[in-house]
Amino acid sequence: MSAQDVVALLVAVLVPMVTAAAGVVSLLLQDRRIRRSRAGRRQLAFEDATRQVAFAAEWWTARQLLPSTPETLHEATAVAQGWLDEASELVNAAERARTDDEPHVSVSRLLLLYRFRHRSAKVIRVCFYGTVVAMAYGSMGLLSEVWRVRPGMPWCGRR
Repeated sequence: MSAQDVVALLVAVLVPMVTAAAGVVSLLLQDRRIRRSRAGRRQLAFEDATRQVAFAAEWWTARQLLPSTPETLHEATAVAQGWLDEASELVNAAERARTDDEPHVSVSRLLLLYRFRHRSAKVIRVCFYGTVVAMAYGSMGLLSEVWRVRPGMPWCGRR
């Protein structure tokens, strides 16, 4: 086997492996970014709810200091309760964030086997599988060329 054959074989084997590894790393980085953005949104929701509760408490305290009738205090209580309910709903919505639907690196995701919504994504999937088939066909052709029986190569198989 000449040096050119070894280089050609290494290129044929390593290029798809490095490409696949780069794809997996990019998916892992994308998943990390999505998790961090969801955590950030959840933190913002908690901060908003905390500010809303603090405002409702201060507003209620200020309202009690003003001279008022029981009817106006009852209305103020209803308003403050509404604000507290909104803050509670913000926290509940942040807690109910869909963690089960978070993307994760899986075989179906790596091989583009999940359902696509847009036509352009379906075209990309067809192109992906076309290039996989072309790469496999080219690799097999290269391997058959390298392993063909050549004079002076006793380790190669005979046809």
